[in-house]
Amino acid sequence: MTFFQPLNASRLFASALETHALPESSKALVGHIGRSLKDVEGLLGTLVDISRLDAGVLHADKAPFAVSTLLDALAEEYRQVAGVRGLTLHDVPSRVWVESDLALLARVVRNFLSNAVRYTEHGHLLLGCRRRADGLEIMVGDTGPGIPEPQRKAIFLEFRRASQPQANHSRGLGLGLAIVDRISTMLDHPVTLASRLGHGSLFSILVPYAASCGALEGASSPVPSAQWGDDPLQGCVVWVVDDDPAIIEGDAGAAGQLGVPSMGSGNGKRTGSRQRRGTPGRAASGLPFRGASRKRY
Repeated sequence: MTFFQPLNASRLFASALETHALPESSKALVGHIGRSLKDVEGLLGTLVDISRLDAGVLHADKAPFAVSTLLDALAEEYRQVAGVRGLTLHDVPSRVWVESDLALLARVVRNFLSNAVRYTEHGHLLLGCRRRADGLEIMVGDTGPGIPEPQRKAIFLEFRRASQPQANHSRGLGLGLAIVDRISTMLDHPVTLASRLGHGSLFSILVPYAASCGALEGASSPVPSAQWGDDPLQGCVVWVVDDDPAIIEGDAGAAGQLGVPSMGSGNGKRTGSRQRRGTPGRAASGLPFRGASRKRY
């Protein structure tokens, strides 16, 4: 069992409790509990990530991909997040192919976008690219308060945040840019920051082009399979695989609230063999754990 599992179980049960008929005051308390647990889980996860990066446990898995694979998905996600804050997100599409670790690069750009939403009170955000001689510069700009010159290096240190005049924005942990700094160093992708007080900030990361960039730009991006129709869970049974009964119970309850039948198991290999003989399914897995293999069914 990892130390995340009790937190995961607590969040699942808090989420399930919110669906029950409760007095308004109790619903507010349950919401606060869920958000607090989410913050604790996020803090622990970030500290673990920093430790793994410092220890050299994480390794980059670089491969060529269309930058639109990353940017289109992030633009769609953060357009909604920005809208909740009364902001607009402008994105500039690109068909350029780059070579990097998609997951780690997404972590960097996602952090830029999260900070832009958090610290911008009004105006708009920008997500786009600019071709440079030695790579593609992925940029995230905002119309926020800007960052004072003396703080522009300090904000990339642990638990350091820029001093902001607003008191109503959500607090960050002061760890996101510390992870960005470590990931960019590991990927050898330079990060730059330009800012002007009272006008906004622009964060960017320079990503090398894919080896055969010209040929790849004309290639079409992969299209998700439509075999599951509009509902990816239609006709499926969700298998919940974990070695913690509380996690299994919580995930199964969440699936039930969506009207999806579910079954729980503490053994990944047994689940896989049974799944191949049965109904099409999806797996919600806490793997790896004792005796389990890392598989997707």
